[in-house]
Amino acid sequence: MHDEEISESEALKYMRGWQSDGSPVEVVVRFAQGLIQTHAGRLAVEPEGQVVIAHVQGKDHYLTTVLDVSSFDSIRLLESTGAITFSDRNHNGAFKSVTVARLSQ
Repeated sequence: MHDEEISESEALKYMRGWQSDGSPVEVVVRFAQGLIQTHAGRLAVEPEGQVVIAHVQGKDHYLTTVLDVSSFDSIRLLESTGAITFSDRNHNGAFKSVTVARLSQ
């Protein structure tokens, strides 16, 4: 498994490709307090560089995660599995790390 540090623009490029392919993704959010939240959904990259992962089953049942990728100081690509991990080495924010993984269709 090859793991490498990538830039914000490279991460957004990969995720725009996933979006254009219509690939489903799974997001795993690790909070600084030790909690973990995960959900699958569809990915959208906003023009300002935010990433939205949404799972909608109806007007009253949905999960969304919105990431501002510029707020993380480390971005790592695990190319063999199609996953990108954003992390905050200094743990200044609420998130310790967020992993977005492309799921096979």
